Amino acid sequence: MTKRLSPVIVAGLVFALLAGGVVGLADDHEPEAMDMDPSVFVLENESNYDFDTTVEMIQENVEGTDWQIVNTLRLDKSVADHGYDVAKVAVMELCNPEIAAEVLQEEDARVVTSMMPCRVSVYKEEKDDDDVIVSRMNTELMSRMFGGLIYEVMGQATEETEDILEPVIEEDEEDEEEED
Repeated sequence: MTKRLSPVIVAGLVFALLAGGVVGLADDHEPEAMDMDPSVFVLENESNYDFDTTVEMIQENVEGTDWQIVNTLRLDKSVADHGYDVAKVAVMELCNPEIAAEVLQEEDARVVTSMMPCRVSVYKEEKDDDDVIVSRMNTELMSRMFGGLIYEVMGQATEETEDILEPVIEEDEEDEEEED
């Protein structure tokens, strides 16, 4: 009988190989910058709306779905309490209890609970700028490292989260015509 490695061990080995191959130490033992495009792991799109409208629209888009916003962290306000003046940043934590339960019920799948709930960040590029970015982890890519149930569940979560965000980040038809 052939013994198979668990998906968690395989994912850990893949992650260790990627991290070890991408992040090295320089002669002075300072970590080197990754020679990789961050957009591989983090998806970012410009919002069609101002900061407050973007946050409100995401909240409205969650209504009527199986998702809920369990928390919204205003990081700019948190650091302002300590004397820092930074651009607006809201981190919204989205959860679909049915999808979360699938992960939480499976012992081997709980390894991804550090990525739960799904997080969407809305931030202004510059303090006095109107450009607003919607950012989130590329969970579809991350799920591929695990396979199995995690791939299925995170794939579903990714698809549904993108559906919630689509009206906020969707390119206008006029913008698409101008690009052609």
